[in-house]
Amino acid sequence: MTRAHLWMLSLLVAALALYADDPDKEARAQYEAGLSSMADRDWEVARRHFAQALTEARTAAFAEEAAFLSAKALDLARNDEQAVSAYQQFLAEYPGSPLAPRARFLAADVYTRLKRFEDADEVVRAETLALAGEERRQALARFY
Repeated sequence: MTRAHLWMLSLLVAALALYADDPDKEARAQYEAGLSSMADRDWEVARRHFAQALTEARTAAFAEEAAFLSAKALDLARNDEQAVSAYQQFLAEYPGSPLAPRARFLAADVYTRLKRFEDADEVVRAETLALAGEERRQALARFY
């Protein structure tokens, strides 16, 4: 074996050792299966995979996105009451997430489907004020 072959072999062994020690290996497999099911538009299977990924996650590396996508899968499957609950749970667990505004707007869409127009209006007004309000303008002014 040449020196280059030995070097490549050592890199492969190191990569396999890292993967074997991955505490989220099972959760990552469920998460990836959920993404695949979303692409196949199989919302219920996707939701189950994301829920399993959350259950098996040892670290928070992708739990946030799995929680969001689990709610989104319920939304796309038109399980409206469950979707609202899942979005609310996501927002309670990850209030500062970059996905939070999207989750709130998607929850407002579900409220509209449920004909809960006052709830939808409350969410949209609050988000609009947050995006276009004076506090946001001042933050942007400080940035520029």
